[in-house]
Amino acid sequence: MRPSADQSPVPFRSRFASGAIRRVALLLAPGRSRRIMVAAGAGVLAVAAAALVSGPIVRSAAESRAQAMGLRIAIRDAGLAWGGVHLGGVTLSSPDAPSVTAELVRVDVSFGLTFSPRRVRVHGGSVRVRGSTEQLEDELHAYRAAHPRRAGDGDASAARVVPVSIDGVDVTWDGGGRTNGHAWGIRYERTDGGAEHAGADLARIAMGALEVEVEKASASMERDAGERKITAIGATRVSAVLTAGDESAPEPVAPGAPPKNPAPKTTDSEQHGARWLALRGELGRAAASVAKSLRPGTALGLPDVRFELRQGTQALNVGPAKAVLERTADAVKAQVISGAGEGAPPIRFDVAVPLAEGPVDIELAGGPVSLSALGVQEHDMGLEAVNRAEVEVSGRARLTAEGTSVHLSGGARLSDLSLFEPRLSKEVVRGLHLGASGDADVALDGSSLRFSEVEARLGNVKVVASGSLSRSEGHARGKLHLDIPLAACTDMLASVPEGLAPLVSGLEMTGTFVFAGDVSFDTRRPRDTRVAADAANGCKITRVPEVLSPDRFTRPWTRTVLDASGLPTTIESGPGTRDWVPFTEISPYVATAVVVCEDANFFTHSGFNQKSIQDSIRDDLAAGRFVRGGSTVTMQLAKNLYLKREKTLSRKLQEALLTMLLEQTLTKEHILELYLNVIEFAPGLYGIGPAADHYFHSTPRALSLGQALYLISLLPNPKVHHFKADGSLTDRWAEYLRHLMDIAHKIRRIDDHELAVGLAEDIHRGVAAAPGESAAGNDDDLGSFERGDPDGP
Repeated sequence: MRPSADQSPVPFRSRFASGAIRRVALLLAPGRSRRIMVAAGAGVLAVAAAALVSGPIVRSAAESRAQAMGLRIAIRDAGLAWGGVHLGGVTLSSPDAPSVTAELVRVDVSFGLTFSPRRVRVHGGSVRVRGSTEQLEDELHAYRAAHPRRAGDGDASAARVVPVSIDGVDVTWDGGGRTNGHAWGIRYERTDGGAEHAGADLARIAMGALEVEVEKASASMERDAGERKITAIGATRVSAVLTAGDESAPEPVAPGAPPKNPAPKTTDSEQHGARWLALRGELGRAAASVAKSLRPGTALGLPDVRFELRQGTQALNVGPAKAVLERTADAVKAQVISGAGEGAPPIRFDVAVPLAEGPVDIELAGGPVSLSALGVQEHDMGLEAVNRAEVEVSGRARLTAEGTSVHLSGGARLSDLSLFEPRLSKEVVRGLHLGASGDADVALDGSSLRFSEVEARLGNVKVVASGSLSRSEGHARGKLHLDIPLAACTDMLASVPEGLAPLVSGLEMTGTFVFAGDVSFDTRRPRDTRVAADAANGCKITRVPEVLSPDRFTRPWTRTVLDASGLPTTIESGPGTRDWVPFTEISPYVATAVVVCEDANFFTHSGFNQKSIQDSIRDDLAAGRFVRGGSTVTMQLAKNLYLKREKTLSRKLQEALLTMLLEQTLTKEHILELYLNVIEFAPGLYGIGPAADHYFHSTPRALSLGQALYLISLLPNPKVHHFKADGSLTDRWAEYLRHLMDIAHKIRRIDDHELAVGLAEDIHRGVAAAPGESAAGNDDDLGSFERGDPDGP
């Protein structure tokens, strides 16, 4: 019997069972009515039998098919469906790739007349991946080696391809540490012609400090000689976030697990070199993977790519930009174009990675274009008025094939930049014009650096530098030559942007300035460090705003200082105030102590002590850190009279200009008088008068050589005193003061008799000097501060 046109066909195995039963019934039934009854009963039995046997049969068939493919499968429920089978609650894994497991909600397989698969549909599910990229690659190679692809398994060149569709699958990847990813709403389709299409609603991946998010991703692929080739990609948006200075978290250790053997210690250079070598390797592997997936001459584009650099609470945004990935015959190239649409050349970033051994070439060029056109947002990294600031760049970098060094060349220019950076200034710096150009070779393990004729510009002022640096086995040596070509002082002052030196904005200058300097050092021989400088400072201040005029310090004024508890307080200073001491009422031994302890060339320099600066550079290089400054007494006075206690470039710049102002306006005696009356000798204790009384119950005029040296020796760190509980000096500080006396004698600031008296002096806290020890007993010698070697020790 054949079913009529309005009968619903049953699955193949049901039809087979039903037909067999009907044939048996025809042999046994004598009449038509009985035959109808038997046929009906047989149909019921056939359906029941199919339902009972289909689940185990389908499971058995699926398990056999999975085993042939090297997979393990677990099925919660299975059964026959129209033209095929359905599987529910399917779990898939592979012993060759144990890092990947899949749980699928429903799988539908339809069959043709020969019971071969005609279409596979997957609806919903999740895939979980555990392991690093290297581990996953190894497992994939192992799986493919154990189970090579067979004809018909997705190869368009084969006689037949089984169409596949997948939708609603989520994938999570736990790569260990801070490497992980998640994709939602994955879909995939393979047509009977072999074309493939894949996509995801949203995908996120984090690899250490880099996080990438892709919205509405899609890709189209075709088979070429058995290899999958990408023909098109798409995404509504790609966003990348890089967190600068964010190190990967340490690998967790399970409770009770034995400690791992510590890795051998490596130097910073070795660590940096290893990172760059790894980067070169990653670039090579990425290029090989792209080349394998693209036909030569193929270019893929993404219209909306955004990048964000984060550092602490600050961020810098770039984009949207257009990105293009291209495969040529011998290289893989990537290009990012940003800032298009303003009529000016956009900024173009190009990277070319060769498929064979060879260097990686990087180029950055374009502009001028506004920062806002590049996607930089207001207040990014402290940037202001980004619609006005413009950038222009033309630079190249070549990373060697070994990934060990890079050659840099080119230049960049920033104009009308506005920036708020607390380390630069406490105010917004506006109208900043910067430029730089030159060539450099850098060893990426930090072992060497060479640069020549590197030119930097700030407004109209140019600085040219050449030099080299090499490091090995914890030691370093290098050379630096620096030139500031002849410049007009008015141009130098005009190049200072608004907000960088607000206090001195009303100064006017004439004259010219030129500078040339050389530094050479070897940390194995720190005392051989050589610092040479030749500066011709012809700058003269011709106009001074009233608020800066040193004339105001000839009469009382108020200033804000820190009290003994560190809180701001206002005090009165200047001639005629309670604690003010005129210069003629101060022991000449105090001036001697200043020359010995603070500023050896005070009476001869013009505010800047070149020898002291050279010595500080030498000592800092020898120690490998900042241990000594080069400030003169005049520079310290400028800070105390005009500036706040803040460590900014703005303060240093204004300090230099104010030092010039004081030196060009005041005598050395007036500078020293101001200095000794405003300097801090202990927390909340200011001026030589209160200091002499606090430490020795004395007046500044009656201070002895030892007492004067003690007071001035406190200035680098006035928070610490050097007396024992009984009031006598500590042994260490007593020896230090004797050393200072020897220096004073050597430079002829004191004679033999004064040295002998000083060495015999017994310095006690709260005890004034004996009449024969102080300078007050010798009025004829009050002017002796000017005697001796003017060049100091």
